[in-house]
Amino acid sequence: IIFVLVHDVSGKSEMADIVSIIKFPADWYTGLMSIKKENEILSKELLYQNLLNTELLKYQKENQELRKAEEKYLYKSENTYRSVIIAASRGKKLSNLTKDKPKCMLDIRGKPLLRRLVSTMNKNGINDVSIVRGYKKEKINFPSLKYFDNERFDETGEAFSLFCAEKKLKDNCIISYGDILFRRYILEALMAAEGEIVVAVDALGEGRDYMKFDRKVDLVQCSRKFTGNYLLERETVFLKKVSNKLSARSVHGEWMGLIKTNKLGSKIISDQLKRMKTAKKLEKSNLLDVLNNIIKSGHEISVIYLAGNWLDVDDAYDLAEARNFTP
Repeated sequence: IIFVLVHDVSGKSEMADIVSIIKFPADWYTGLMSIKKENEILSKELLYQNLLNTELLKYQKENQELRKAEEKYLYKSENTYRSVIIAASRGKKLSNLTKDKPKCMLDIRGKPLLRRLVSTMNKNGINDVSIVRGYKKEKINFPSLKYFDNERFDETGEAFSLFCAEKKLKDNCIISYGDILFRRYILEALMAAEGEIVVAVDALGEGRDYMKFDRKVDLVQCSRKFTGNYLLERETVFLKKVSNKLSARSVHGEWMGLIKTNKLGSKIISDQLKRMKTAKKLEKSNLLDVLNNIIKSGHEISVIYLAGNWLDVDDAYDLAEARNFTP
């Protein structure tokens, strides 16, 4: 719209008339509606972006604890680990099921138990895996694994089996029973835990009277019990004793059959095995004896508390549970 000011001949300037000259394109209305529509779309986009930012901030706040837990427990890939798995026993409680194969080779939904355990190791970046075989050793023959044989498996214990692979006990290492299954995050948490020697403990076993049950359970007594909150687990927990016989009031949990060591921790275990061999106490000893002797010698063993999501296969009931378990 153009306003024109008209002057009279006397030179006086006044608004004699307003001439409105309107110039619009032929499709002016369509153009005006298009601009209006674009403004509406822009407004909606801005509103959506504001809502998105609000939800994002809410999500970040709600997941702050999760991120802190991940930073504390998730495995750091720059650390290279090896693993030694003790799989020399038959599993006598499984009777005829282990007549022709060791219990670590029992089928768990289409795959041997040991194959599933090794797969969990591999998924956590552990590819240097050694197996200590014994009973029906020829049945354990997976490719890409290293093997050590305990030819005296029927007259020796777990400590002797571990000693068979002693040369693999160096640098960062995971020592494991061969008859256990666990969720992958458990291994990640153990690998991320600090300490020369660290054991994984199921805190759900706290205070239970396992003496009532007809089975051996690796019970632990620690420097303190589990707080119930992983983010409050800032004070290091130390193992005081591990045994199959502890009173309910002394039980802080159940050892899960997993040990993590760094370079020094591997040497401590290796040296302990050699001392036990020299003292002629190695043959009949189990891993509980090894851990307790290390504590008695003045070394600290750290504990990482976890809560369930694992199992060991000891009898037919455990085997049925394992076949419903998803690692």
